[in-house]
Amino acid sequence: MRFVKRRFFITLLLLVCFSVVGVWLFSSHVIASPDQYVKSDPLSQTAPWIVQPPEFRNKLLHYTQLQTQQLKDSASAPEKERTTLADIWMKLNQLGELEQFYGLYTSADGKTFYQEIYEDRQTSTTVFGKKDPFMQQMPLGCPIQSPQTPSALKTPRILFIDMMKLQQATFQMKRTAPAPSQNLSPSFITQKQSLPSPQKVYAATGAVQIWEKTEKLNGGEAERNVTEEIDQHHRLLVDYAVTRTASGAMSSMKTVFGTVEVYETEKGTSSVFPTHAQLLTKGCDR
Repeated sequence: MRFVKRRFFITLLLLVCFSVVGVWLFSSHVIASPDQYVKSDPLSQTAPWIVQPPEFRNKLLHYTQLQTQQLKDSASAPEKERTTLADIWMKLNQLGELEQFYGLYTSADGKTFYQEIYEDRQTSTTVFGKKDPFMQQMPLGCPIQSPQTPSALKTPRILFIDMMKLQQATFQMKRTAPAPSQNLSPSFITQKQSLPSPQKVYAATGAVQIWEKTEKLNGGEAERNVTEEIDQHHRLLVDYAVTRTASGAMSSMKTVFGTVEVYETEKGTSSVFPTHAQLLTKGCDR
């Protein structure tokens, strides 16, 4: 019984510490949670060093991200791993608040469907795929539709850094390195082709700064290392957090954020976002 309790504690500790420092993260959903692609954003998204550029107000934003998650329950346990490619569109209002969110989540090669979600300020609809390797069973009532409130919508998931506050959080700049590749994947949403050229593009060029932080957790029971790669615009390009316990358990998450495209909201918005009815019609048979 003590072994079972200890193993449960270690797994729980890893899950709590799974995301990046501060809060996301990604937020701390279990790696096998079916809705983690959206609900699991990096902890740093609510951290005090995260800021949003004012030029994103009243804009349509698009980007892709590649996220790799690993989980190992003990030193002798097999390691679980999954890499998820996300194609994301967001519409922000004049206050910079999220009005609409659409995300399509697949395997890294884009061939295996994992999840699709559309949220506005009234309703949230989520469709799950059958081939997610970490999906233990299909949620009851799939697709899932529920009422939405403006406060429940996530803040924009494109992360920019207040460098002063990052230093105040005891991150240290360790080195510079070439910018990582951001050629993650073309958009899966074919309607993108009907949009005009983006008003602005945030692409990583030149060197990036690599900032790191290490902290002890639970009185030394575990240690978490966080690495952030930040470009010349102070945009977060890579977020990597790994937590290890003294017993050999481990969890890690690495998110690579792709190029960000900024569009005028009045041009092509309706061609990007699906309707809730369309998602319900697709069902959970993919």
